[in-house]
Amino acid sequence: MGSIATTLEFLLDLPLYKTEAPYQVIPSPDYPNINPAHLSNIKLHSRDVLIRDLREEGENFSLDVAGFEILHDEPKNLTFDKLPSLEAYGKETEALLSKHFGAVYVKCWNQTLRRSGGYDSKTVDINDPMLVQTLPRGVHDSTFESSPPVIESYLSEDDKSRYLKPGYRIRIVNTWRPLNDKVEDRPLAMCDYRSVNGNALVATDRIFPHQRQQNYLVQHNKEQRFYYLSNQTPSELTLMVMFDTQANGNARYCPHASFHNPLAPQTAARRRSIETRSTVITEAK
Repeated sequence: MGSIATTLEFLLDLPLYKTEAPYQVIPSPDYPNINPAHLSNIKLHSRDVLIRDLREEGENFSLDVAGFEILHDEPKNLTFDKLPSLEAYGKETEALLSKHFGAVYVKCWNQTLRRSGGYDSKTVDINDPMLVQTLPRGVHDSTFESSPPVIESYLSEDDKSRYLKPGYRIRIVNTWRPLNDKVEDRPLAMCDYRSVNGNALVATDRIFPHQRQQNYLVQHNKEQRFYYLSNQTPSELTLMVMFDTQANGNARYCPHASFHNPLAPQTAARRRSIETRSTVITEAK
């Protein structure tokens, strides 16, 4: 398919964000009287970008260097009709990451199904693990500040004593796999870590009734270099680093977003995908 000239959504660089963090309140019956105008102060805008096709690049992109890599993996099952099938995929992901990284500990603590387009129902349960979610807007990533508490929340007390000390490298690794035979509608674009200015990452609050989550929304600059894998299949698994305790010139995050593909045929199926988030612990080198 080749490189694609298209647009991505970025956070506007507003003076407001110098004094007030960007935020989004997730609609809930717990907020019956909230003014819709107060649900978010996030302002996005579209910018023209060139998204390069990894199939045409001579360089081998790796997690440590670029923040992402493509791993060939034949999945055992991609039919997710009941919770046990989703949980089994999480276990399969743990085994894959353990082998790939030579890890001493892997915990897959999130599996998310997604589909392009809107929700089929006007009401959704965001706590339903089987909910097929829509695609996030804007180039985004996890924040450094929000990651350590998440990691600790899934470690037992024994594991905390064993691993939360010098001698171990702790990462959060995201896997992304299409569920279509090949992706034409809304492929995934990854931003090369080497092209990201840290000042472009803006911490953004996502406010739920009983918790506050945080991620980065990204502001645009001309140095950013985006990549995708054309006609990606389910056996071509994307790995992205979300957090890394090692700071030795290696990639420590990977801004990403889906994008409109102007080359996709009108008959292209709505993109379906599954992503996971896992804590991966290896011995430090």
